[in-house]
Amino acid sequence: VGAALAQAGLKRKTAMAMPTLIIAANLPDIDATCTIYGIESLAICLLNAYCQPEHELLVERLAREVGFREISVSHQVAMLVKLVSRGDTTVVDAYLNPVLRSYLARLHAQLIGPTGNAEHYDLRVLTSAGGLSAVSRFTGKDSVLSGPAGGVVGYSRAAQACGFTRAVGFDMGGTSTDVSRFD
Repeated sequence: VGAALAQAGLKRKTAMAMPTLIIAANLPDIDATCTIYGIESLAICLLNAYCQPEHELLVERLAREVGFREISVSHQVAMLVKLVSRGDTTVVDAYLNPVLRSYLARLHAQLIGPTGNAEHYDLRVLTSAGGLSAVSRFTGKDSVLSGPAGGVVGYSRAAQACGFTRAVGFDMGGTSTDVSRFD
């Protein structure tokens, strides 16, 4: 194990070394299985990655070498100590990224039209935090609550346009309800 870690450029700092090597050794089989089932993305979440990301970076590098293109790595996606929260966020990010990238690429292509002139378009996407992000920096985890965030931005601007300095928003959907306050 020590020699394999040294070859990979890692020091044996934690007990995570052996599981990391086991994962890395099985990546070609994992990739083949994913291809059979049409799985397009990979979420990597290792126990101590919040403070020692080297092993996740090794698994990411090896996953790219065997052919994975869409990879979400937990220490980059959600810098959280708690494994379950970090893992959940990373899985959601990996699941949504291919869908969002494809949609945004089609949207951008339609905006620039047949001329292909993109100089006049600076496409930005609303994030869960209510801010705008460049398409190149937008990720799956940023999209999860972008609808409710957009509702807050929209009704706050509408309230201001009508002369109100405070407002309450009520967004009732088919399966959820969001209530917010603007003041």
